[in-house]
Amino acid sequence: MTSKKDRYTVFISHANPADNQFTAWLASRLSILGYQVWADLEDLRGGNKHWRVIEETILHEAAKVLVVTTRAGRRAEGVEQEINIAKGVERELGLETFIIQLRVDDLPYTQLFPTLNNRIAISFTENW
Repeated sequence: MTSKKDRYTVFISHANPADNQFTAWLASRLSILGYQVWADLEDLRGGNKHWRVIEETILHEAAKVLVVTTRAGRRAEGVEQEINIAKGVERELGLETFIIQLRVDDLPYTQLFPTLNNRIAISFTENW
């Protein structure tokens, strides 16, 4: 596994296609600010073995994992899998704020991801 200092990518986990609009907006804003961003909207290509690419990116490149948390995202199996991979990296490297949950719609706080229930979610519900 890559060390903390070799990580430079902001990985955005989201429900596809339900949360694509917010993800595209967020990725563009972060890119403008100079961050290297990975989101499946632009970084998966035809023929990719998508889970291998996603897992490798989280395991070896991600400096942060932003979890777009919405009603659709809560039901997305892929988002849960990405959180589980990220939690493993977080534990192994001792990264305290590796995973950041973004609350984007009216999903009640009590229904946020249970595996992230001890973390403050950043709210985007008022305005992006």
